Amino acid sequence: MIAHVVLFKTKPGIATNDPRVVALLGELDQLPKAVPGIVTWKHGPNVTLDPQAWDYAVYAEFETEGALQRYYDNEVHADIVRRWDEIGMLLFSDVKL
Repeated sequence: MIAHVVLFKTKPGIATNDPRVVALLGELDQLPKAVPGIVTWKHGPNVTLDPQAWDYAVYAEFETEGALQRYYDNEVHADIVRRWDEIGMLLFSDVKL
């Protein structure tokens, strides 16, 4: 099992309620339908007031490293990442459980 954690932060001057941000975050629910092998898929906004905290997080679990690679290669995923890069930054890590 592989855990995949992603943190999102909007670029300076772009609010978290910007329509582009809202649209992209709404599209995250498409990924488990588009990529076989996702076992767990959770995401949501940051709830702390600390200014160093990132704005949004995704937590996913994949059956295998192959399933994780299919996620990375998936066009729906790639499109979300491309569009996110225009308005924000992201960090991610993959951990073998």
